[in-house]
Amino acid sequence: MISRITFVLLLFSCLVTYAQTLKGKVIDVTTKEPLEMVSVYFNNTTIGTTTNTKGEFSIDYNGAVQSPLIISYLGYDKVVISDYRNLLFLNVELKEASNQLDEVVINADDGLTRKQKLRIFRDQFLGTSKYGKTCKILNEDDLILRYDKKGKQLSVSAKAPLEIENRALKYHITYELVDFEVVFNYIDLFRNDFNVYSTYYSGSSLYKDKNIENKESILRQRRKVYIGSIQHFMRSIFRGDLKKEKYRIFKRGFGVKITEHIFVKDLDSTNFKEVKLSGKLTITHKGKSQSDLIPETDKFYIDEFGNFVPAQALFFNGAMGNQRIGDTLPLDYGLDNNSQNSENSSQIINEEFLEGSWQVVNVDKSPKEAPFSLMVDSFKEAKFTFNSNRTCKLETTVDKGYFSLMTSVINQSTWDIYELDNNSFINIVNNGKTQMELLVTTEGKDIYFTIGKEREPSYFVLRVVKE
Repeated sequence: MISRITFVLLLFSCLVTYAQTLKGKVIDVTTKEPLEMVSVYFNNTTIGTTTNTKGEFSIDYNGAVQSPLIISYLGYDKVVISDYRNLLFLNVELKEASNQLDEVVINADDGLTRKQKLRIFRDQFLGTSKYGKTCKILNEDDLILRYDKKGKQLSVSAKAPLEIENRALKYHITYELVDFEVVFNYIDLFRNDFNVYSTYYSGSSLYKDKNIENKESILRQRRKVYIGSIQHFMRSIFRGDLKKEKYRIFKRGFGVKITEHIFVKDLDSTNFKEVKLSGKLTITHKGKSQSDLIPETDKFYIDEFGNFVPAQALFFNGAMGNQRIGDTLPLDYGLDNNSQNSENSSQIINEEFLEGSWQVVNVDKSPKEAPFSLMVDSFKEAKFTFNSNRTCKLETTVDKGYFSLMTSVINQSTWDIYELDNNSFINIVNNGKTQMELLVTTEGKDIYFTIGKEREPSYFVLRVVKE
């Protein structure tokens, strides 16, 4: 299935590195009265605000933000502003939207029930991945769904911005749907089979972070979504580290050199890079997920945060083509180095930092979620020691059963560090076989060991302090 998904339209501008504040006022174009509670946000980011009783707003942003500024109010035409960087104050006039909804068309019998059309829309808009399935549209009654039997096309519009809860990634998304269209190869109503040829949707969105407690489990889920995504792929092109990030490129079924088929050129006076492809390419990530990248223009442009323009320049098939709203992160994911959602929340740890004893002070996961629930309480008082001679030791208050055996094995093991995807792993080895791996992550001053084996973390997330 082919997917062309438009998240944002961008114009070129030079990046600056310092924070800026943009202020403004929003009024009704006819009455000249101020409008309260107007949404003001940078498209597809977590940066947004609303106007006060005087119609005034103030919004902060940094030079990394490349998204257009959206001014949106129910019942009024949306305003999109791209050239705001040299402005300190904005006067915005909103015009009431004309009612273009045809109730006869909306309620017409077009061959599909509303239930069927809603199911298709949820699958193609939110996605069918485990993340997409946890998403819920809170105002589905605002959706207008039309099916064209002759053209085998489903088109969807909305009377109000869609309010979406992504329960897996803990985001509330306000999405203003501009276009949505699904084209089918065929539909078999008897078998309830809807075979999709292509999906296209576009709109603007504001993300609200609901991970108030900054749980490590949510941060880990977000990073899992990020790795191998279109956003991750584009950032890797910009940085020139596709190979380091475990991407491989194929053409006509044969592996090829990345630099001979993806051509990247620096542009003077901008933070964008020009990209040209040799044609249709197949991409794999870590030898597993596979995607087709189909260029529609001879070149496109990317910045270091994964934005690319024009949005219509590329088609995606396969893993990347199947990504939907439920599988996406805001464009400012990873921009704030102090953010708990930063792609660099893990950091490279050196041997000198690790050497010594680490006392476990908390286990982040409940026993119900842990694969070995009886061991959770045992880890609460555990202590890891990494000696300079590469021997290691695990001390606990438990001296029986499986936990005792595990402790004995680890105390006869050696340790080492390896790096993968900008993360540090402690590899504990006995007789040439990995017994335990610890993913080392940091959140501010807090340090965590996530216990796993062979690069697959378990549910044990231990907060530790160095003695």
